[in-house]
Amino acid sequence: MVRVQGTSDESGTSAITEATRFNLGSVSKMMTAVAIGQLVEQGRMAFDDPIGRHVAGLPDEIAVLRIDQLLSHTGGLPLFLHRDLQEPINDAPDATSLVPFVVADADRETPGSFRYSNAGYVLLGAAIERVSGLTYIDYLARNILPVAGIRPQPVGWQAGDAEGVDPGQQAAARAMSRLKAWPAGSMILSAPDLWRFGRALAQGRLVRPETLARMMREGIELRPATADRPASRYGLGMGVSGAGETVAIGHTGGAQGIDVSLRIYPATGSVITVMANRSGSDSLNAPAVAKAIVAQTQGQACDGKR
Repeated sequence: MVRVQGTSDESGTSAITEATRFNLGSVSKMMTAVAIGQLVEQGRMAFDDPIGRHVAGLPDEIAVLRIDQLLSHTGGLPLFLHRDLQEPINDAPDATSLVPFVVADADRETPGSFRYSNAGYVLLGAAIERVSGLTYIDYLARNILPVAGIRPQPVGWQAGDAEGVDPGQQAAARAMSRLKAWPAGSMILSAPDLWRFGRALAQGRLVRPETLARMMREGIELRPATADRPASRYGLGMGVSGAGETVAIGHTGGAQGIDVSLRIYPATGSVITVMANRSGSDSLNAPAVAKAIVAQTQGQACDGKR
């Protein structure tokens, strides 16, 4: 089931359709995590490998960080996304080219606590490139998107794709929505294609069920269970909430002109995608819409877009 509403550009003249592609923001991190999971299954790396085993030129304090720490944002590395980095990201031919920017960023903390980090995902993308011999984007194009049933398509923003709209920060919203895909974010897909990715992950077509179970189980607890709500954790590249047949995994993506939510229910194979090209607010945002859809459909497979 698909619901479509609104316009895809600042002028308000181009209607969103089922085929409209959106910048996924950090939802893309799940694809990076799946790529790592595939390489672990092939025996080409391990979740507890130090990143320095697969990425050259790192200082000792970064080289010792484990892959699972980077996946779960517990490596102490910085957020690493600001306006000055947008041009280098757009110009970089591959993820490895961004590693020097990570090394140069001295904003590091002691590993162990949750600290959301795009820098760590740059290093994961570089590891994927070193181990696979492919650029990060080529790896996804060969090993993830087609396996999920997603047709070949341009990776970057194209005319007709949703453009970020934010009346208060329009220039920033436009730039963010057009940001080049990199290991920490900005893949561009339609809602049905993101739904296909979620279904393929739930059905064991991208990584084996036991690998997904480990990625859900490990990581760090963000919120303990209470009488009113289930526990929440950040696993290896994905948020995890609930328990048993109601457990959901997924990710959100948010920035100026980007508001996306992906929720996957592995036990049932249900997938919900919500995508917007307008910045979310405290009262109306993609995760809230996704939760409302869950409440209305009792977890039946659907995807939505506002």
